[in-house]
Formats: sequence, structure tokens, C-alpha cells
Amino acid sequence: MSKLFDKLKEADRLRAGAQRDRIEAERSAGQAAQAKLGEEKRGLDMARERQAAEVELRRIANARAEAEAKAARVVAERQRAEAQAAAEAKAREAAEKKAAALAEGRRQKEEEAAQHARERA
Repeated sequence: MSKLFDKLKEADRLRAGAQRDRIEAERSAGQAAQAKLGEEKRGLDMARERQAAEVELRRIANARAEAEAKAARVVAERQRAEAQAAAEAKAREAAEKKAAALAEGRRQKEEEAAQHARERA
């Protein structure tokens, strides 16, 4: 009877040890699964952050391109305005020369008329 009782105790000890081993293995598997989920979550978070950074970089690049285009338009407008001002100044100078020439011609004709009037008198 004692041998049978010893065998039962030994079987219980083995069963308890196997159960502890199984529980420990399940716990390890659960921890590994949690770690894997944590890594996946961190990976997803990093992917989201990378996408957000890429969106921000595209926004900055677009803003820069728009600013450069606006600067080019401003430069072109300034050059056009300078060219127009130069053309207007040249036209004004030509008009002033023409007016001076007409005034000189009128003055000469008036002198000739006055000279002619003196000669008649």
C-alpha cells in the first residue's frame, strides 16, 4: 500500500510539475505575443509618423515652390514696370524735344514775321 501511495504521490508531483511547466510556457507565449503586439504597434506608430513627416515635407516643398513662383512673378513684374517706365521716360524726352523744336520753329517764324513787318514799315 505504501508503494502504491508513493507512486500516486510521484504521479501527482509529475503532473503538478508538468502543469507548472505548461503554465510557464503559456505565460511565456503570452508575454512573447504581447511583446510582438507592442513591436507591431510601435512599427505602425513609426509608419504613421513617417507618413505625417512626408506630408509635412510635401507641404513645405509646395509652399516653397509657390513662394519661388511668386518671387519670379514679382521679379518679372518689376522688370516689366522698369521697362515701361524707361519707355515712358524715353517717349517723354522725345515729346519734349519735339515740343522744343516746334517752339523753336514758332519763335523763328515769329522773328521772321516781325522782321518782315519791320521791313514793310
